[in-house]
Amino acid sequence: ANGILRDTLAPLPSDHVAVKFFVQKIWSLPLITCFMLFLIGTAFCKQNSVNAIDVVDYYISNFSLTLVCIAQFLVIGWVFGADNFSTLMEHRLGWSVPRPLALAWRYFGPLVLTIILIAGVVGSFQSPIVPEGWAQFIGWVVGVGPFLV
Repeated sequence: ANGILRDTLAPLPSDHVAVKFFVQKIWSLPLITCFMLFLIGTAFCKQNSVNAIDVVDYYISNFSLTLVCIAQFLVIGWVFGADNFSTLMEHRLGWSVPRPLALAWRYFGPLVLTIILIAGVVGSFQSPIVPEGWAQFIGWVVGVGPFLV
């Protein structure tokens, strides 16, 4: 938690109020984070919280995980490079990566996951899991919100 705090506060000037507070009271960030997550978790502890769990699970599994996987394929296949990754695997593990796997990292994996993501977005608009607009909004915020920050 302290590393996340340092990375979050790094762009701020050293005389900023938040920097002064969190540097002096380094224990406060884990306490605040745990309390906020506790409050969020209480929404899933009620007797009728099955619907809330279904909404969050649907949007996280359809969008968050798919976006993370697409990003991993793009980073390994294009940013770091499939050839560099294959060389690294060969040096560390002692076996070379088959060429079809390198092609999957670059082309097939991102293509298939992008198709799944588009189908999930279209499906969530055509037949949403819940009819209430506020629940759909919460699902989108939970599912896609972290990537917009």
